[in-house]
Amino acid sequence: MSQHQYNVLAVFPDGMLVEGAANQNLDLTVEIAATWQSKIDQVFCDNIERLVTPTKDGIKISNQAVQHDREEVLNVVLALLEKKKAGFKLDKIQNDVEKWGNQKVEPALLQAALETGLAPITNAEEFGISEGMKAAYLSYREVEPELTPKQVWDKIAAHAGLSEQQRLALEPFDALYGRSLFAAKPSPNGMQGVIAALQESLELRKDDTQTNRLEVSEEMVTAVRRSLNCAFVQNTTGSGELTAYITATPGSAALWVQPLAKPTNSGLTKCRLEQRCKCSLIVCREE
Repeated sequence: MSQHQYNVLAVFPDGMLVEGAANQNLDLTVEIAATWQSKIDQVFCDNIERLVTPTKDGIKISNQAVQHDREEVLNVVLALLEKKKAGFKLDKIQNDVEKWGNQKVEPALLQAALETGLAPITNAEEFGISEGMKAAYLSYREVEPELTPKQVWDKIAAHAGLSEQQRLALEPFDALYGRSLFAAKPSPNGMQGVIAALQESLELRKDDTQTNRLEVSEEMVTAVRRSLNCAFVQNTTGSGELTAYITATPGSAALWVQPLAKPTNSGLTKCRLEQRCKCSLIVCREE
């Protein structure tokens, strides 16, 4: 709230006193939800495995995970890479190489790439490096300001130890699915190059991943809307639920709700939690 010139002066059991101009056009719903999400993540931060997940596109490191110890994050990624290596199947990889190599890249460009020393992966170790490159690519792409696929692969290729010719030869391949399949085998730095790329990507993401960039679930946003009814929270469900409750239980809804008044000279807004029925809401009004 302080980022939007609201100062919390006091906190009460039923609400809080806030100093700031009333602005019904300001919607802080998602930002408040992100703050709640951040606090919850801090409670469960010991379970980094929840924040680093294998997906069909590769291993993804959430923005919440970046805020925790990077060594722990790297250890989780490396453990997932070991699992992927254990599940290596040559026939599946050959199908991927056919799809993202022979079918997606023009024959002349593919041949030129092979002549530079690029080659498709053929064993579990190379598969692990390839998947590590994909994880690094996905992590780099979360950096703000956003890096282009070319910029990301310039970094990955440098950490991998690929030559300039090999880096240029990777351009015709798909940035996520194709390049790592042909870049892992010729990489002289192997898994160490992957670790270095992951470390750099996490470092670049560390400072720019703030509360407003946390991945907030729709359930958390809904919880904020249902719990808070203030000028800076857009509540699209509360009024409907309140109406339904009043209709179902006539005479029992002694809920006091006062619309927001125009800003007073004091600029003080009282956010109150009214509990006169089970449809408790926080109501903002000028005191």
